[in-house]
Amino acid sequence: NMAHRDSGCDDDFFTRSRKRSARSVGLGNPREAHDKTVIMRHYRLMDHRRANPEASIVSDQVSRSCGDQVRIYLDIDDAGVIMRASYQGEGCSVSIASCSIMCAAIQERDIAGAACLSRDVLGMLETRDDAEARVFYDFLVDRFGGLDERGHAANSVQDDVLALWGIRTIPARIPCAVLAWNILPSLEQSVSQEKAD
Repeated sequence: NMAHRDSGCDDDFFTRSRKRSARSVGLGNPREAHDKTVIMRHYRLMDHRRANPEASIVSDQVSRSCGDQVRIYLDIDDAGVIMRASYQGEGCSVSIASCSIMCAAIQERDIAGAACLSRDVLGMLETRDDAEARVFYDFLVDRFGGLDERGHAANSVQDDVLALWGIRTIPARIPCAVLAWNILPSLEQSVSQEKAD
């Protein structure tokens, strides 16, 4: 039975790395306070935190760097649409929040669309060059139809995905943030192979 654990990093994971903040590399993050609130809300949110024994796909993901582990449950219909996504896991606030954000963002998307979204999120977080990472962020903004005058996406689920940008300021937490998202590109590949066979 997997339950989340309190790693002690929950309330100040953004403030601990101000020396490495995006501002220091010229990117800036005017959404920093908002992004922190989103991460903490999803860490505590229970909407997608549950087992699903009837899921079409169950995938265990374990971070080699910190030991965080999550189990992702996906219900996929005959048309290849993810009808329900949920998870259980043990990890820090970043890995648990990222799971929650991913589950909300991929529901009612087909596998190809979810994998495409995942590749942009992974690119945004894992690309070492800040300017290149910003290109992936901009891809997401374009995919979501732009931002309003406050710098937010119109849809709250989409805006929550953009909040993951703040994790770039904490390189040690990037493996935590990408843990759940890694399932989708490989899932798309295996589904494509099954169709080809």
